[in-house]
Amino acid sequence: MNIKNISKILKYFLVFVLITGWIFSGFPQIWNNPPFPPKIQVAQAATGLVFIGNASSTGNSGAFSVSLTNLQGGASGSAVSGDLVIVVDGWNGTTDGDPGVGTAGYTEVADLYQDD
Repeated sequence: MNIKNISKILKYFLVFVLITGWIFSGFPQIWNNPPFPPKIQVAQAATGLVFIGNASSTGNSGAFSVSLTNLQGGASGSAVSGDLVIVVDGWNGTTDGDPGVGTAGYTEVADLYQDD
């Protein structure tokens, strides 16, 4: 390479760096809707988890129910729409019983069980 080619390459590189720097510097604003580059937004922390309450029940088979309207030991007496309800159950048996939740109005997201 000779000096002329190197000089030409450096000119193109310098123009590329200047244009890239100008686009990403935020001044002047190139596009308005949506703004480019986007403005930095302040992160909003999510509210913490709140323990609503607990309930328990016993039965002699896998078919038993637990009321979610008389919860104790938490911030409220009942679960409402949008609350995350965690159910833990178990019983003594020799077969893979596949426990689950059959409460009306609730959607089961995960059914994790294991024979032991």
